[in-house]
Amino acid sequence: GLRAAQSSLNDLLGPVDSSDLYQAEQAVAAALANRDAAESRLAELLEPPTDDDILEAELALAGAESSLEEAQARHDELIAGASATAIAQQEQNVRLAEISVEQAMSAIEDLTITAPFDGVVEESNVQPGDRIGAGASAFVLSTRNQIVVELTVTEAEIFDLEELQVGVASFDAIEGVQYPVRITTISRVPDVEQGVVTYAVEAAVLSPLAIQAVRDELEALGVTVPEPQSEARGSQGAQGRAGASPRAQRLGSILQSLDLPEGVSLLQVVQAIANDESLPEGVELPDDFDITDEERAQLRALLARFAGGGAAAGGTAAVSGDRQLPVDGMSATVTILTAVREQAVLVSTSAVRQIDGAFYVAVPTEDGGWQRLQVQIGETDGSNVEILQGLEDGAIVLVGADSEGIAYSATQFPGGGAGGGLAGPTGGGAQR
Repeated sequence: GLRAAQSSLNDLLGPVDSSDLYQAEQAVAAALANRDAAESRLAELLEPPTDDDILEAELALAGAESSLEEAQARHDELIAGASATAIAQQEQNVRLAEISVEQAMSAIEDLTITAPFDGVVEESNVQPGDRIGAGASAFVLSTRNQIVVELTVTEAEIFDLEELQVGVASFDAIEGVQYPVRITTISRVPDVEQGVVTYAVEAAVLSPLAIQAVRDELEALGVTVPEPQSEARGSQGAQGRAGASPRAQRLGSILQSLDLPEGVSLLQVVQAIANDESLPEGVELPDDFDITDEERAQLRALLARFAGGGAAAGGTAAVSGDRQLPVDGMSATVTILTAVREQAVLVSTSAVRQIDGAFYVAVPTEDGGWQRLQVQIGETDGSNVEILQGLEDGAIVLVGADSEGIAYSATQFPGGGAGGGLAGPTGGGAQR
């Protein structure tokens, strides 16, 4: 204790440290500055406020009151719940956000090239890093399941054609085979070359399953369509359908009884059912309709087997799975059924002559001569013409008449026999 007290006394009696002195001086200066500031603030408070001070205070008050009103309104909204307007506005914001997402997803999808059908890539026109414009063909695909014949028709023929009309196509490279087709699209945009106007028409080659649905139309064209037969024919022969299960028969009867909208084929419905896809618009199946996965697989196998289609030489439709099918680039001649005449009188166009605006045919007489009969003509397929009036079914007409309607043989041998050529008994059904 004594030593500590003596040390403190010595410190007090000794010289002042320079650092301590500096700190003390700084403290005094700071205290003086604080005093001056306090005196200045005191003087300001003692003076009356200026107009600027009052305006600043009023603005601050108005801002505080506005904030209070907003806070109170928000408080009241939270207590009362969201208003209908707020909900509608927010729903609109959500929808706008969804549209933005859909647009972004669509933009992403546009960056992906997707094949519209299963097939084989026949041609590739792009390389990695290439920039291609809109409408450019990046790849060319082909499929044997969707064979389309591109037709060119004249302005005189375009009015006789309609979508879904049936016909037959003969390909130059495939001898002895005709392929049933159906018109799928008709372009009304003309193609003019050297003053000749033509129009583009597309016809799809029918599969054997679709051929069965247009049996009547094909038979009107002279094509016989047999029933599809089973692989294991056995003793059933051409009966084909005799071994069908009750469920298969029920499915077939349901499909045949459907009331299909215009432009929808039975084949499209079967394909949708087989692939478990949405039915074409306007098609409804019965409420009690059901089909198992195994039956769908059987339908898909049947569709794959019957892909393509053809009619064999001799006018009989081929329905076997080993048909020879046309390939891209082949030339074809197509005959389209545009009209059917029941119980019509049909003669060769070479047997009809036009004289002074009227039409005539030459018929033999009992005395070995001939005479002209005025007739009224109807539709023609280019080779035969329909006789509406003036000639009975079964009559014999002469062919080989000159421009005046006189048979060549009668001209050369007056009074002789009619040797201009017999067209034979008339009859049949007019077709185009």
